[in-house]
Amino acid sequence: MNKTDRIEIAAADSGVAPSDAAKVIDSMLSSVASTLTRGEDVTIPGFGKFATVQRAARTGRNPATGVERRLSSASRVVEVRHRVAGLSRRLRRAEEKEGWRAVVGPARLRAVLEI
Repeated sequence: MNKTDRIEIAAADSGVAPSDAAKVIDSMLSSVASTLTRGEDVTIPGFGKFATVQRAARTGRNPATGVERRLSSASRVVEVRHRVAGLSRRLRRAEEKEGWRAVVGPARLRAVLEI
C-alpha cells in the first residue's frame, strides 16, 4: 500500500474529497514526524506506540571488504510492539470473516509507515 492507496481509502471511508483526505494524512504524518524529532513518543490508540531511541556509537564492518570503521551514535524510530495487539485482533477477525490471509507482518507494517 502506498500513499495514493491510503488517500483513496481514507477518502472513500470518510466521504470527503481525495484532496482533503490527502491534507489530513499529510498533516498527521507531519505531526508524528515532528513529535518524534523532538524526542517525544507518539501513541495512536489501537494501532501502536512509536518512540525514538538513541543508539550508542559502535564499530561497524564492511561485509565486502572486512574493513572496520567507527559509526557515530544516532537516533532511530522504534515501534513498541505491545500496542499493536488491537490491530492484530482486527486483522484476525477480517481474515476469519473474509476468508483471506493477511500478509502484513510487523516488519512490513513499519515499512509502510516509515517516516
